[in-house]
Amino acid sequence: MASLCLVAYASSYAHNFADAVAGSRAAYLIVLPVLALLIAAGYRTTSHGVGDGESDWIVATLIAVLGLAAIYLLIGRMPTLSAWWRLESLAVLVWAVCCVVVLFGMRHALTMWALWLFLAFFATPVPYLAATAALGGTPTAGAVVAAAIGAVAVYLATRPLPTQRRLAATAISLVASAPLVFGCASWFLPTIIVTGGVIPVLSVLGARLAPDRRSADSTERSISAAMPHRSSRTVGFLAVGTAILAAAGLHQHEAPTLRTVPTDWTARSGLSRGASYDFVTNVAGPGSTLVRYAVPAEKDMPTAAVDVLSTPSEAVLDDLADVVWYPTARPVSYRAVTASTAIPAGTRAIHSDADAAADARGVDWYALTWTQRAGSLFQRVTVIVSQSLTGDQAPPAPQPPDVLDASVGSWLWLSRQRPQGLDHVDPLVSQRADKLVAAISGRSGTAYPGGSHRRD
Repeated sequence: MASLCLVAYASSYAHNFADAVAGSRAAYLIVLPVLALLIAAGYRTTSHGVGDGESDWIVATLIAVLGLAAIYLLIGRMPTLSAWWRLESLAVLVWAVCCVVVLFGMRHALTMWALWLFLAFFATPVPYLAATAALGGTPTAGAVVAAAIGAVAVYLATRPLPTQRRLAATAISLVASAPLVFGCASWFLPTIIVTGGVIPVLSVLGARLAPDRRSADSTERSISAAMPHRSSRTVGFLAVGTAILAAAGLHQHEAPTLRTVPTDWTARSGLSRGASYDFVTNVAGPGSTLVRYAVPAEKDMPTAAVDVLSTPSEAVLDDLADVVWYPTARPVSYRAVTASTAIPAGTRAIHSDADAAADARGVDWYALTWTQRAGSLFQRVTVIVSQSLTGDQAPPAPQPPDVLDASVGSWLWLSRQRPQGLDHVDPLVSQRADKLVAAISGRSGTAYPGGSHRRD
């Protein structure tokens, strides 16, 4: 079962590993499979009972069809929110449940509910990133959360042991991680691997190898003795399903090559520095900045601004690629914009719904965003334009992502089946944004209104 899931997860794991090496703040994902196997190894016995292979197949088929269909329907309905949560990673969880049901029976799969809950919560990086941000967003905060996840895995992995021993193993894992968490957090990836993976594994091994005076429970039997006989056809079917999931994971969107711009591109574009938002260090880590640049007003045109998120790591920008930084009353999604001589490659558009009765508290907006490199910094530039044609409303300020609203709120909105309106943006608004992007990108043939223009 473990090998089937690992093969299905291989391409995603390789992607997570590459991101972790590049500096992703969700580096704990590379130790998550180890923790999952550690917890699964704790289910070494099962209770007596007569299994029903036919029922197991029916249940596994229903779980696979309904679970995978629900995931991919949600991805199609809310692609940006699903991409931020990496909802596709839950497909491996669904497949793992199906494999356990087929190989070990439905009864045993139900006893592993704690493992399924653990994976459902931590397979997507958003809860981890939100907890890290709540603790300050520093590498130490990330290491603390990773050590806590490892300690939870220790407690779950020692389920056959007495409660006192389980608690002792969990405490030992936390205490042993503390010196590294608070002393070596600057070496972020090694610290995550040791505190979130190595120490929990050693803690579980120590707890299991210690002498146990508890008498064996006669109502339990080993997994090997209880495992039902499965034919080669069954194993072949599971192998085919694993291959399909592995092949689906290989299909990755290839990001465009980052354009490089001068470090003084804002001055060249005639932009003046305005407000800065300190919350970004909690979300994107130390060394990150989020600055709003003022755009000179233009007669009979909506008001606009330029927001620039800068970080020392491209992987951090990738972590936040699908975050919506502006208020909206319903889930909205980025859509690709065709690159041209005026629009940088990889530009995406997003906007609130001005057709709704009241969206974003009356401040509706339209934005174009792209990624670039300026010196040693990686930047996400967002040109945001108010959808108010009277010019009396400024675009909303960026705000930290609200995990509760982006999860519970979005799913509630989806369950109510609210209409999405006409998805219409006034041409004057989009023209204003296109003109600003062309001027800022340095590829238009006209000078930026209100400032000098140079070609990059």
